[in-house]
Amino acid sequence: MQIPTIRNKVLITDAITTDMIKADAGLFDKVFINDAVVQKLTVKSSFISSVKAIDITADKITGGTANFANFNAINFNANSITSGTVSGASSTWNLNTGLMNFTNPSTGDLLQLMQRKSDSKMAHKVVI
Repeated sequence: MQIPTIRNKVLITDAITTDMIKADAGLFDKVFINDAVVQKLTVKSSFISSVKAIDITADKITGGTANFANFNAINFNANSITSGTVSGASSTWNLNTGLMNFTNPSTGDLLQLMQRKSDSKMAHKVVI
């Protein structure tokens, strides 16, 4: 027996198995979906093991560790870098010690800049 359309305000069941469900609006306590096309999804809490997104913003990321091994950034604001070493193809800057190294890519010559306190006087060292 086939029923072409079911219209109801509330449907209560333990499981619905189907290839197609059309719901313009719905409230679900638990949903397990293998494949879905959703125009807009609002959730209170979720566990997502993998995300492939066209556009994503990081406004709400407030902690944790990010692995930027395969990350390229443009227009990067570095106002809050507080420790570690910034390095590039021919230079390094240790933010903890203040040591800066610049290597001439053509000759391999090293320019090293270091600033440190010595007997309440500022000592500057330039090694060429």
